[in-house]
Amino acid sequence: MTELGRRLALGVAAISTIQDPGLIVLTGETVQRAGDELPQQVAEATSLVTPTHPRVEKSPLGVLGPSVGRA
Repeated sequence: MTELGRRLALGVAAISTIQDPGLIVLTGETVQRAGDELPQQVAEATSLVTPTHPRVEKSPLGVLGPSVGRA
């Protein structure tokens, strides 16, 4: 597991504990560069620190995700 995966998992865990979302979507240039295994790493690390287990996926919008989501 990468350091990025562990760090993102802490943020996902914080959000998941309060809002209990069914899905977390990772997007942006850093996520795209990290590779396809990042969502699984984040999901696994999240399950170690919180009782909630949201599905974690990489956005199909690629690096345009933050721009499109903001619009």
